[in-house]
Amino acid sequence: MKKTMKFLSMAALALVGAVMTGCSSDDDSIVDKPQQPENKSNLVTMSTTVSMDGATTRALTAEGVKTFAAGDKIAVVYQKTGGETAVAESETLTADDIASGGKTATFTVTLDAPDRLQDVTYIYPAAMAKDDGTPNYDALNEQDGSLATLGSTLDYCTKSGAWDAGNLPSLELENQLAILACTLKDNATRNDITSTITSMTISDGTYSYAVSREAAAGPIYVAIRPISSANINVTAT
Repeated sequence: MKKTMKFLSMAALALVGAVMTGCSSDDDSIVDKPQQPENKSNLVTMSTTVSMDGATTRALTAEGVKTFAAGDKIAVVYQKTGGETAVAESETLTADDIASGGKTATFTVTLDAPDRLQDVTYIYPAAMAKDDGTPNYDALNEQDGSLATLGSTLDYCTKSGAWDAGNLPSLELENQLAILACTLKDNATRNDITSTITSMTISDGTYSYAVSREAAAGPIYVAIRPISSANINVTAT
């Protein structure tokens, strides 16, 4: 508060005694009153548990098991209040978030003003979600032929559902891709030559998938969009 102090001369002070002065009436009009910031944040952080126990989920490992792993993320596609589609990426999974032998996981995600009357869609892994909430099939165009990469970044699973009493729903993800395990043999000798292959292209007549890898033992794993019937062309080097 700004104060204007008025002092009398020493002579006057001796006659009238001590004079106390305070804030002038004009001071009140220039006082800076602290403003409390208005909380306009619509961000909400919540968790959801998803699973991969269903028969529709294909196995990815050689042991026939597909599991969540520490470091994984999931994308949540939702509607904001007002109708805008938004995509939120979850926090990274830790070992403590995973249960049931890796078949279930609890993801924590922050949403901005979600409309809880509209369904949400989960996309796993998060790398397979575009900014507009559609699947990132472009990521399948170039692959390295390894099972580990498919499991962590490419093996697209999804599921949609309604909010559960204001909370994100617990859903069972369904796999959306076909996984090819390719072994190549020499046409003349029938010898396995997979370990010598460094590049391979697979085409179903509509889509093509290129594999670039270091020479290594096979099989060579390739994720493709599922098809009901097609001639598959393979070119390998």
